[in-house]
Amino acid sequence: MSQSQSRRRKHKRNSNPLTVVLSVLSLLCIVLLIYGVWGDGVQRFKQLVGIETRQTDSDDRSYNQVSEGASPPINTAHPDLAGGANGLSPEDARDADKLVLAKQKAAELAADMSLEEQIGQLLMVDVSAVKAEQPDAPIEQALETIKPGGVILFRDQLSTVEETVEHTTMLQHLVAKVPTWIGVDQEGGLVTRFSFMSEFNGNMALAATGNPELARETAKRMNDNLVKLGFTMNFAPVADVNVNPDNPVIGIRSFGSSPKRVSDFVQAYIEGMHQANIPAVVKHFPGHGDTNIDSHLGLPELKHTTVKMQEVDFPPFREAIKGGVDIIMTAHVTVPAIDASQVSSKKDNSKIHLPATLSKPILQGLLREQWKYNGVIMTDALNMGAIAQHFGSEEAAIRAIEAGADVLLMPAQPNKLTHTIAAAVDKGRITKDRIKESVIRILTVKAKYGMLDHTKPIGVKERLEAAQQWLNSNGDQIFAQQVAEQAVTFVGPETSLPFIKKETKRVVLVGTDSYALKLMNAALLDSISRHPVAGTRTLSSETITIKSGTNIEQLRAVKQLKSLHSTDAVLVVSRDAQLKPAQKRTVQALIQLLKEKMATYGLIAVGSPYDIKKLKDYPFAVVTYGLMEANMRAAADQLWNRQHSGGTLPIE
Repeated sequence: MSQSQSRRRKHKRNSNPLTVVLSVLSLLCIVLLIYGVWGDGVQRFKQLVGIETRQTDSDDRSYNQVSEGASPPINTAHPDLAGGANGLSPEDARDADKLVLAKQKAAELAADMSLEEQIGQLLMVDVSAVKAEQPDAPIEQALETIKPGGVILFRDQLSTVEETVEHTTMLQHLVAKVPTWIGVDQEGGLVTRFSFMSEFNGNMALAATGNPELARETAKRMNDNLVKLGFTMNFAPVADVNVNPDNPVIGIRSFGSSPKRVSDFVQAYIEGMHQANIPAVVKHFPGHGDTNIDSHLGLPELKHTTVKMQEVDFPPFREAIKGGVDIIMTAHVTVPAIDASQVSSKKDNSKIHLPATLSKPILQGLLREQWKYNGVIMTDALNMGAIAQHFGSEEAAIRAIEAGADVLLMPAQPNKLTHTIAAAVDKGRITKDRIKESVIRILTVKAKYGMLDHTKPIGVKERLEAAQQWLNSNGDQIFAQQVAEQAVTFVGPETSLPFIKKETKRVVLVGTDSYALKLMNAALLDSISRHPVAGTRTLSSETITIKSGTNIEQLRAVKQLKSLHSTDAVLVVSRDAQLKPAQKRTVQALIQLLKEKMATYGLIAVGSPYDIKKLKDYPFAVVTYGLMEANMRAAADQLWNRQHSGGTLPIE
């Protein structure tokens, strides 16, 4: 047989259909590898052929390009933890297939749990309440008796890195069928629980930058720290749209008064938490932004119509659901427009509306049925005045379960409550299926974040070493300062800048809040020491504390104010004056006196930007959005500049 005949026969053998298919598949694989790395190539190929793909964050890869000890630029975050302390990566945790597997695992585990164990999963307990209820039992034993689904820690258990790690490690080693959530209220800004951790800007400061990316990175960094310390839950972010200047409990914890801006920043914040592999807990549904009573002390009412709620209160929560939020925390506020039913108050037998936490039309009707939300619903703390005064913790817990809540936060007597819930099941007030529904939702989130993977808990020594190294090298303090500098807001004509001029010999700080004056003076002295112009001449500072309620006639008699010189620059410092009528009157009188004396002066609002809306006749104002060191330093540095920082008011 000739060589040409042999080649023709080989060609025929190689031309069978199976061979052709294998050849084509091999060629496709080569194309994919050439087109990009395998993962990106597959996604791009699916897009080319019209297969729907899951969108991922385009900048995730940047985290792997910065060393842990580096001081990254403003929009570059430090690297991801390798898979996170809880198992699944943030991307995998949001993948639909992983969610299906998590639900399957949750259902299988729930079926294997006793009613007592299932009830325990519904409880998120406070260590101090457990100790008060079982004072003679070691805390580990008391918790193993309750078998709680979660434990929340506060500042008095978190004074040092060592104490924090000891608590979280102890909780991870509890003998239980299901690991407990270890949670903390760490919003940043006003609400922070750690004195040893770098401070992070609060929500309104973040919103003032106009850059949601900074909210995402702040959430990523802050929750990376929590993961290193052993936490598996953080009660953030606040999704309330603060449209009431007199709101005593939300204020600068909100991203502002614009539903669109709040929605954008909440979305970014959730992304950052997911990248740190911690579930996001948006709060306080259906909205706490237009109330004037602190729900820790009393029962507020949201008076909005349903139309206004659709426009103002609901958008951030609806967008959070679209963004894959894991948990929604309820608000202890009444909403008559949605639930007008009334009950008798335990406090004085008066008729009151049911707060959202206990309202089936709000939790089941609106959130579950209308919005199709299938995640976990968590109550706000059941020991707060809005609930405890009118219902008592136990009755409120039963009503919350009936309304559709899954997790009961901080019941006053958690061990007793487990028996109360079991009794309600025995009497038929709550069904076993209703308990199981909540347990499956809870376990699904735990499975989603790797808590059911039965990995060996890390020991105290190992976690402590890793946490200390991380906290010392993560660059968070530099990042927070950069954010504060973009957030600080100048309001007024730029001709007022620079405020500290060549002829200025003394900067005088005057106000009613001695703590705010102390912090601002420290920031000013630091600014003077760092500013090159100040080194060429003598420049001093002085603080004058005035008692709230002092009127203008009394101010005219104050010796230090009478002796002001033309070379003095005076800063009036206010701290949430809009909430304190006596302070507001005195601060306004100070402004009027300085105007009469034709002094060089301006206003510094440390904390709430609403002060500059309530006060008048100041030539310019600087808003800090918080009293942390970075906020105050940014405000002090603004006084030297010829142009304002670029921060904008996130309120109307």
